[in-house]
Amino acid sequence: MSHPTSDARVGALSNVPPAQAPAGAAAGFDYAALRPADAEDLRDRAGRLRGLFKKHTADIVVIGRDLIAVKDRLAHGQFESWIERELGVGIRAAQYYMTVAKFTEGKSEHVALLPPGTLRLLAAKSAPAEIVEQVIARAASGDIVPDDTVAAMIRTDRMEKKSQADREAEAAKRRSKGGRAARTRKAALGSNIVTCNGKRTEAQPITTEPVIDAEPVVKRVGTSHHELTNLLDGYCGRLEAFVENHPDLDDECRRCLMQALELNADRLQRLAQHLHSR
Repeated sequence: MSHPTSDARVGALSNVPPAQAPAGAAAGFDYAALRPADAEDLRDRAGRLRGLFKKHTADIVVIGRDLIAVKDRLAHGQFESWIERELGVGIRAAQYYMTVAKFTEGKSEHVALLPPGTLRLLAAKSAPAEIVEQVIARAASGDIVPDDTVAAMIRTDRMEKKSQADREAEAAKRRSKGGRAARTRKAALGSNIVTCNGKRTEAQPITTEPVIDAEPVVKRVGTSHHELTNLLDGYCGRLEAFVENHPDLDDECRRCLMQALELNADRLQRLAQHLHSR
């Protein structure tokens, strides 16, 4: 299997610090269970990989591709042992190289200009596609974005999306709550049934005629439309204040009180109109 060379890309990255080299290789991997051809091929790859670990960022892709090829040749559970014994690295490091190699497939060659830390961030599944494209495009123009800046971009994007999701969820909650309240009010007005703490009470029917005895009200405030309006406002205000000042009320009681407010406010308005027209 042939592998692409990265000499040109390494030269372009002469100002990028080299990737950290792994610790020295542990005791050799046991190739006895493999076919001779496979054993020889894997030994060759191990030697080449040990050298590549000391090179620049561009070689990470080559390392990842080689590791993928090695993993495909070994049985389940053998790969981790192979990389530890032959390369002196752990499984997390190997996964990083393989992830980056897969990440670069089908992307612009300018991805090879990115530092290791940036590659790690962009190769993550959670990295937003728009940020990936933006960082690679900037690299193509000679603007290499530091990995800490890329990390900040990803955090900001994540926070903005979470904030947007929270706003949408809150708006949906308000719409749902408003819809339920409207349906409750409609049902209450239509059936004249008020429910509170599990008790259902039949309210007085709403008609076009005033349903509140007019005489006691007239004796209290006269027939002045202004005075009747003040009475209506005072009644509504007291009931609303009662609800606000009693946060311990359960939702059912609150619905009951608000239904009562709407029912009686409507009756007071009808009474005011009736008396004003007299």
